[in-house]
Amino acid sequence: MEEKYRETFPRMVFRKMDALNMNDFQDEMFNVVIDKGTLDTVMCSDNFVINARKMISEVHRVLVPGGKYICVTYGDPEHRKKHFETKTWEKILTEKVNKPATSTKESKEPPTDRNFHYVYILTKKKNA
Repeated sequence: MEEKYRETFPRMVFRKMDALNMNDFQDEMFNVVIDKGTLDTVMCSDNFVINARKMISEVHRVLVPGGKYICVTYGDPEHRKKHFETKTWEKILTEKVNKPATSTKESKEPPTDRNFHYVYILTKKKNA
């Protein structure tokens, strides 16, 4: 990735690590954490409840007070919010976003929950 984006984003740093254990990062190091599908992957693992809790704890730990965790997922609020609520957040906003159609056939099908992504924006409490 660094090679691919060297010219476009010369200061961007890419790291490969375990989202359940981000010890390379100090507490309260980031203003924003963006997750596109990582929590979904964790939710497909063995021990997904424990692993989701670990991941969300790590995200919470590395965020500054008032920092944002932006999670883009297929998981609807019924299946995701209970995992987010294991940590203290100032607020949790949920947006349901239409997923772009990938084919003509798909665009003509009636809407189902598979036609949406959910975007959760969680704000870490300032006194957490």
